Amino acid sequence: MRGSWIVAVGLCLAGCMTHDDSQRQAMAGREDYLLVQEELRRLAGRMEGVELEISRLQANLETLRGSQARSAQSETRALQTRLEELEGRLRAVDTAREKDKQEIVDSLSKKIAQLVSTPAAGAAKKQSGARRTGPSTGYEHEVQPGESLSAIAVAYGVSVKVIMEDNDIKDANRLRVGQILFIRD
Repeated sequence: MRGSWIVAVGLCLAGCMTHDDSQRQAMAGREDYLLVQEELRRLAGRMEGVELEISRLQANLETLRGSQARSAQSETRALQTRLEELEGRLRAVDTAREKDKQEIVDSLSKKIAQLVSTPAAGAAKKQSGARRTGPSTGYEHEVQPGESLSAIAVAYGVSVKVIMEDNDIKDANRLRVGQILFIRD
């Protein structure tokens, strides 16, 4: 019986935990807990790093947006300045053209006046025929290229209206080169 008793105690003891086993399990659980905590700390550190990187990228993005807006404003100002410069040049060219045109008109008027003032050179004094109902004496003037009725009137010292009436002209802008006009004295 003694042998069976030993076997029975051995079986009982085999199914029971000893104090050392429970301490080993508690330590293993504690190690697992510490490993999990360490992993959580490591993950928290990585998240903090990712958040810092996101903040840095957002700051860079805002900086780029600001510089892009400033660049666009700068380009707009440069284009506006260029446009104003070109407009100024255009006004200067227009002013110069008007001045040149006035000088040409003045020069032609002087030449016409000189031609008219010397009857032998530009016009012949003539007694008017039966064709005219107005005055009987005056000059005949042959229209030259570029002459206007007003320039001719100034050269002879008469009004445009008088020349139009004496020559049956309905439209002062319809003169023909070579047309002969009667200009009264």
